[in-house]
Amino acid sequence: MTPARIPGRECLAQADALLLVARLLSPPRPKGFEAIAPDDLDQLAFHSGLKTPLEAGRVLRVALELAAETEPSTWSDERTRLFEGGSICPPNETAYVRRDKGAILADLCGFYGAFGFELAPESGEKADHIVTELEFLSMLLVMLARSDEAKHPDAETVTRDALAAFARDHLGEWVSKFCDRLAETTSLPLFRNVARLLDHLFETVAVRHGLPRSVRTSVGSPEVERGTPYECGMTEPRAH
Repeated sequence: MTPARIPGRECLAQADALLLVARLLSPPRPKGFEAIAPDDLDQLAFHSGLKTPLEAGRVLRVALELAAETEPSTWSDERTRLFEGGSICPPNETAYVRRDKGAILADLCGFYGAFGFELAPESGEKADHIVTELEFLSMLLVMLARSDEAKHPDAETVTRDALAAFARDHLGEWVSKFCDRLAETTSLPLFRNVARLLDHLFETVAVRHGLPRSVRTSVGSPEVERGTPYECGMTEPRAH
């Protein structure tokens, strides 16, 4: 599929939406969500290129309303139940993709290093964590927007190629499975809404940019995390 030329403004809106989802999947920080105006969410949905911006704007509003209404302890407890310990809903690529874990993590670290993206040590997230991969994808979209605005065709080509490769080899292979698993296992309306939002958003980004997508299969039971044989040697905050 030949990638379409997406306006920089749309790339930036997609990046903002992905970062919003990443924040909702991170440890609870409800303060600040109430400062986002409904009109801003509608504009974000519209400029993201979502197929149904009115419905997407509504889902975004509901997600932030639920984030503001959910008690931090309830949010944190459910996140711990789902993502940690026995990993009812593993948030890591290596739980869903049946390949050598060391090779997956090494390849991810190669992507991150090539684009100056660094894992924040305080987050405790691994290279294949859903939040990490969403933040990296959003950074690529910002870089794509900037290269387009600056009229740097070589940088644009490199970034487009990275987007396609990252979707093919990593996020596109497991994000739909993660969304299905999250919707199936959570008891919290907030996370059910986030699963729906992320699924719709990544589908839109993939279609708009001509990115490879995996065929949706039965959710099944992902592998339980048993440690990772390889970690990125990156300890500084992310570079956006």
